[in-house]
Amino acid sequence: MANAYESYRRAMSDPWRSWCATWPLSMPVRPGALFTVAGGTLRTAGTLGAAAIGFDLAAAARPGVFVYDAAGSVSVRFKAAGGTPSGFSALAAADAGALIDFHQDGSMLVVYQGVTQRGFADTRALAAKLVEQLHAKRWADDLVAVTDVVSAKAGTVLIAHQGGASAELRIRATLGSGPAELADLAAGASVARSHRLGFEWTGTRLTPFFRVVRVRQTWLGRVKTEYASHFDVARVTAAPVPAALLEEARDNPSAIFEEATGDLELQTPFEIGGHR
Repeated sequence: MANAYESYRRAMSDPWRSWCATWPLSMPVRPGALFTVAGGTLRTAGTLGAAAIGFDLAAAARPGVFVYDAAGSVSVRFKAAGGTPSGFSALAAADAGALIDFHQDGSMLVVYQGVTQRGFADTRALAAKLVEQLHAKRWADDLVAVTDVVSAKAGTVLIAHQGGASAELRIRATLGSGPAELADLAAGASVARSHRLGFEWTGTRLTPFFRVVRVRQTWLGRVKTEYASHFDVARVTAAPVPAALLEEARDNPSAIFEEATGDLELQTPFEIGGHR
């Protein structure tokens, strides 16, 4: 099996196209975080707030559930609290849980519960601020900014090392409660037994996906040519920001920046914060 991150990132590139996958899964990412990009790798570079660029966030989306099972290669059997169905070996009779079988090499089960999305309410102000920062030589060409974040209350990610892998999960339920559902595999679940798993993770309060934007290089090249005197280092303090550029930013922010590809890799051990 390829390394866990590569397997996970490739799998998530379909349902979460144009989004970056957070790794490690426990690391928080917030709207307004800044990264530099080098060789496709993201490295933490501060926040928009520290760069004197403010922003407002839209209301968070209603929570939901995300479940991923590549090509139906995973099967799940649930055990109610107090039940003793065959096949279970690690759970006590009083436990509620699930027996998960992985039928192919690299089979993967991803379950996120309490999933919601939050991001910038308006990108026009951001575009105008970027123009001002570029004009003042305070914005590097390789910087990207986080505009949207998907968070989850809890999650479970299991990746098989090879076909025939299995795992028993203990889940939160009490005697007499209703039947368990796939979402329960994320809500406070823990791995009681695993066999041939290549990667297993359970946790709470995570931000599994985020979206970043960067200045369009074609736009930047045109601007530096058409407004060469305004962007000249020697004259930057005397030349005002061209009004036409600020108007363009407010009217058509997508002309100023673009979404960066979801193939970018996050490489930082630190918590990334942007909005308080």
